[in-house]
Amino acid sequence: MAGRRVANRAELKTNRRARRRRSRLGAAVLVAAGALVVLGLAAWALVPRFMTASAPKCASTETYSLLTDSTTLAAVNKAVARVDPAACTAFKVDVAEQTDIAAKVGTGKGAPDLWLADSANRVGAVTAAPKPEIAVPSIAASPAVIVAPKGTAAPASWSAAFGGGNLQFGDPLSSASASAALSAAVAEGEAASAGQSALAASLGKLAQGAAQRSAATLTDSALLDSAERGTAPAVVAESSWISYASSHQTKLAAAVPGGKAAVIDYPIAVTSPDAGRRAGATGAAKALAAALGDDQGRADLTAAGLRAPGAGPLGGAGAQYSAGAVTVLAPSANGISRALKTWALQAVPFRSLVVMDVSGSMNLDAGGKTRMQLTQEAATTGLGMFPDTAQLGMWGFSIGLGGPGQDYKELDPIRRMDAVTDGKTQRQRLGTDIQSLGGLVGGGTGLYDTALAAFRTVKASYDPRAVNSVILFTDGANEKPNSISLDELLAALNREKDPAKPVIFVTIGITGDADADVLKQIAAATGGSSYVAKDPADIPKVFTEALVARAQ
Repeated sequence: MAGRRVANRAELKTNRRARRRRSRLGAAVLVAAGALVVLGLAAWALVPRFMTASAPKCASTETYSLLTDSTTLAAVNKAVARVDPAACTAFKVDVAEQTDIAAKVGTGKGAPDLWLADSANRVGAVTAAPKPEIAVPSIAASPAVIVAPKGTAAPASWSAAFGGGNLQFGDPLSSASASAALSAAVAEGEAASAGQSALAASLGKLAQGAAQRSAATLTDSALLDSAERGTAPAVVAESSWISYASSHQTKLAAAVPGGKAAVIDYPIAVTSPDAGRRAGATGAAKALAAALGDDQGRADLTAAGLRAPGAGPLGGAGAQYSAGAVTVLAPSANGISRALKTWALQAVPFRSLVVMDVSGSMNLDAGGKTRMQLTQEAATTGLGMFPDTAQLGMWGFSIGLGGPGQDYKELDPIRRMDAVTDGKTQRQRLGTDIQSLGGLVGGGTGLYDTALAAFRTVKASYDPRAVNSVILFTDGANEKPNSISLDELLAALNREKDPAKPVIFVTIGITGDADADVLKQIAAATGGSSYVAKDPADIPKVFTEALVARAQ
C-alpha cells in the first residue's frame, strides 16, 4: 500500500507539471495569436493608405509654377502637400508682389503657369497673348473696409466716403483694396440708377493726390500707419487690418458703410504663355483649390484673416477685429472699367486756364439768381475738387475788357493751387477772383479772339507732365464785329495745334442762348469736349461733368 501511495504521489506531480507546461504553452500561443491579430490589423490599416498613394500609378507627374503674394503663401504651401495624388501634379510655389506678377504675365517674361491673384479686376486688366483665364473664381474673400479711430461713425455709403474730402485711399490700378472700394461705390450708383459724375469728380481729387505720392505710401500697411498717427480714415483690405490689429495696440476700428462692401476675391488664373500647358494647368488649379477648400485649408486661410468665398462671417482669432456681416456689392464689368479709366485719366496732373464770360447777358435772371451768380456758385464748388498739385489760372472776358483791342483780362496766371503769392495761396486768390466776376459784368461777347489768345497762352507755357487745357464758360455767341471769324479761329487752332504739346478746349455753354454748335466746333478742333447747361440750375452739374471729362 505504501508503495502504491508513493507511486500515486509521483504520478500526481508528473500530471501537475504536464498541466503547467500545457498552460504556459497555451498562454504563449494566445500571446502569439494576439500579436498576429494586432499586426494583421495594423497591416490592414496601412494597406489602404499605401494603395491610395500608389493607386494612380502616374506615368509622370507634371510640375506647374505658381506665383502668389505673402497673404496666401503659407496656406498654399501647406495645401500643395494635400493635393489629391490622382491629379499627378506637383507645384513650384514662389512669392511676389501682385503688381510684379501682373507685369510678368503681361510681358510673358517669367510668367508662371498659375497665378493666385488677389483680384479678378487685376487679372482682367492684364493684356497678354494668350490672355489669362480664370480657372477658379475664388478661393477666399476679403472685403474692403474703412478704418478710423474707434467711435467714428461709418459713412452712410461708399460714395459718401469718397466725397468726404479726407479719405486715405490707394491707387485702384495697383491696390486690390482700393479697387474693391471703388467697385462698391460704382455698384451703389448702378443700384440707384444714379449718374457717376459726382463719384468721378471725387475720384479726380483722390487720383491726382495719389499720383503725387510714392507707391510705398499707398500700400495697406502704410495707410494703416498713417491712420494710426492721424484722424483721417483709410481704405484697406480686412485681411490687412486684421494682421495689423493682431500685432498692434491700436486706436482704430474697421467698418463697412451700410454693412455693404465689394470683396477682394482671390481667383486662380491660368497664365502660362505655352498654350499646350493650359489644359493641364487648369486641372492643377482646381486640384489646388480643392485642397485649399478642405477643413485644413479653410483653417489656414482663416488664420491669414481671409473669409470663405462669398465673404461669410470670419472665424478664428481674427473675428474679434472683423467688420462683421457684409452684404457683397458687385458692379457691372463696364461700370468698373469706366471708373478705372476715369481714375487713370484723372491721375494725370491738371493744368488749365479758366476763361469766364462776363458780358452783360450774364446778369440776366435765371430763376431767382443771375446767370453769373449760378456760374460763380458752380466755380466755387469746383475749386474744392482740385488737389493742391493742380495748376489753375483765370481770365474774365467781354469786348474791350482788357483795354483797346483786347477782350480778356487776366485775373491770375496759371499757378499751383498751393503756390503762395502776396501772402495768399492760389486757391484763395482764385476764390477771390470768382467773387469779383460780378463786378466785371458788362459789354458784348468777344468769343473768338479770346479763345485763340487763351489757346496760345496755355500752349506757350505747356507742361509736359500735365493735361493742358482751356475751360471756357459763355452764355452767348461772338458779338465782336471786327474779330476773326469762326473759320479763321478753327483754321488757326488746326494749324497751331501740336501733337507733341496738346492743348484741349473744354467749352461750357450757359443756357440755350449759348451757340452750342460753335462751342462744339471749337472743342472738336483740339480734341476736347463741349457741354451746354440749358437749364441754369444744371450749371453745377455740367461744370462737374466737364471737369471729369477734361482728360478724355
